[in-house]
Amino acid sequence: RPGQAWQFMLTVWRQAAAARRRARWARQGLRVPPILIFSITSQCNLRCAGCYAQSFLAPSAQQPPGAAARPSAAAPAGAARELSDARLDSICDEAAGLGVSFFVIAGGEPLLRPRILDIAGRLPRALFLLLTNGTLLDSQTAARLRQLPNVVPMLSLEGDSAQTDARRGPGTYLLLMEAMGRLRRQGTFFGCSLPLTSRTFATV
Repeated sequence: RPGQAWQFMLTVWRQAAAARRRARWARQGLRVPPILIFSITSQCNLRCAGCYAQSFLAPSAQQPPGAAARPSAAAPAGAARELSDARLDSICDEAAGLGVSFFVIAGGEPLLRPRILDIAGRLPRALFLLLTNGTLLDSQTAARLRQLPNVVPMLSLEGDSAQTDARRGPGTYLLLMEAMGRLRRQGTFFGCSLPLTSRTFATV
């Protein structure tokens, strides 16, 4: 895909430009990291066994692990304790202005904070790696990502369907396969994140 090749070349050029900006700051005594790992929410529409995001929720908001997939974009209770959209916006602006050129966006489920896509759209010189469980990647969101070549969704899988559903909830694997199909049809570059354990080693 020539369009994607051009986007990759443009990304390399922009990363190099950001590196030069960081070097200028370094000469003034300020060291700016190239990568910012930003957990923008602890809320999630899944309840995966062993997920660290559960530990940030009040006991009343916690659910048993492996609960069924719930592809709802409504923010669960507790979201009010998180950074406002305006603060999220200003932090990303400040970081990009300093020369941070690679944002790893994590959660919880970051698509429960859809404002992050607006922010990425305003910062096309930065690369956003979006770590998502994939269940909220409906047709509308997939179409939006097609317009944001600097956002790379990274969908989380455990392995095959049985391994994924056992940890993430019944029906999750099928939702992920459907989401990947939408992204492929849109021509959107994406990846998958898989844990390497004794149980998943052969599958991976």
